[in-house]
Amino acid sequence: MFLNDDRTSTVTLDDNGVEINKGDTQIIRIGWNNVAFVRIFKESTSFFAKDASGIVISVTNKYKDQIMEYLNNKDFGVQIISTESKR
Repeated sequence: MFLNDDRTSTVTLDDNGVEINKGDTQIIRIGWNNVAFVRIFKESTSFFAKDASGIVISVTNKYKDQIMEYLNNKDFGVQIISTESKR
């Protein structure tokens, strides 16, 4: 549903976590200590929350390389699941 949402989205990765801002009307943030894992799918990269909220932030793989570069240069202790490489 989120991937098909036509509102402008901004995804931010920083030292505190990952955040998606949907057209200035909805902001969802998952702190790194609450990210269970990052999963790289065929068309998207998704951040899954550990808690019972069930929150998943998905980003088109157009930005996968930038996301992986950021995560590889940080030590958040987040598992990355991919068919391409293991972390």
